[in-house]
Amino acid sequence: MIHLTCLAHVLYRVAEEVRGSYPEVDKLISNGKKIFIKSPLRVQKFKEEAPTLPLPPQLIVTCWGTWLDAANYYCTNYSQIEKIFNKSDRKDSSSIKSVQQLSSITVSSNLDYIKANFCGISKSITRLETVGIQMCDAINIIQFFTVVKSKYISLL
Repeated sequence: MIHLTCLAHVLYRVAEEVRGSYPEVDKLISNGKKIFIKSPLRVQKFKEEAPTLPLPPQLIVTCWGTWLDAANYYCTNYSQIEKIFNKSDRKDSSSIKSVQQLSSITVSSNLDYIKANFCGISKSITRLETVGIQMCDAINIIQFFTVVKSKYISLL
C-alpha cells in the first residue's frame, strides 16, 4: 500500500454499501434535507417545535461519512423529527409527502441498526484523512474497525 487515502477509500465503499442497503433511510435523509433547505418558514416552524434541536445536517453526496452522520442525527432525534414532519402539510412539498409515507417502525429500527453498527465508519474516515497520519496509526484504525465490526461488514 503506497497511499493512506486507499484505506479511507475502503471505508467510503463500505459506507456507500450501507447507504444502498437502506433505501428508506436514504429517502428520509435526502428528503429531510430538501424540506428545510429553501424554506425559511419551515425552518422557523422547526425551531418553534424543537428549539434546542439543530436542523438536520447537510450531507455531501460524495462524502459517504456525512450520510452516516445524518443517519446518526435522525436516529438520536427521530421522535421529535417525526412529529415535525407529520405536522407539516403534505400538499406543501413532495418531500414532505415522501417522508410522511415512510414506515416509521422500519425507518426507526434501521436507524438504530445503522447507528449501532456503522456510525463509527465516519469517525474512522475522518481520522484516516488527517494530514500527516503515520502508517502505523492508519493501520491500527483499520484493524480496530475490522476486528470490532467484521461481523457487520460481512452482512453487506
